[in-house]
Amino acid sequence: INITEQNEDKSPNSTKFTEPFNNVSFWCRTKILQQEDPKEREKLVSKFIKIMKELRKHNNFNSYLALLSALDSAPIRRLEWCKSITESLKEHCTLIDSSSSFRAYRQALSSAV
Repeated sequence: INITEQNEDKSPNSTKFTEPFNNVSFWCRTKILQQEDPKEREKLVSKFIKIMKELRKHNNFNSYLALLSALDSAPIRRLEWCKSITESLKEHCTLIDSSSSFRAYRQALSSAV
């Protein structure tokens, strides 16, 4: 099997499809990292977690996962967080746990109305 490299020229529709997700995720990470005061960063992360909860309630998995990917990214994880934020993020990350072929995510999708 010859697997060719993917890029914008070869798959423009795929790029257009993933671009909004990547933009939201990048925006979220940037907003957090721009905050110099750790307390302000914590407030912002808490706000993003609240937004994620609402998105999950409304079964908006794409936006939910865009924010979650930002909050679970290496630059954000490297920062020190209070226990409540750490625990909350762990809880949200269980949805995208790759064990059993993303069972939790597939169940959430199938139960969405």
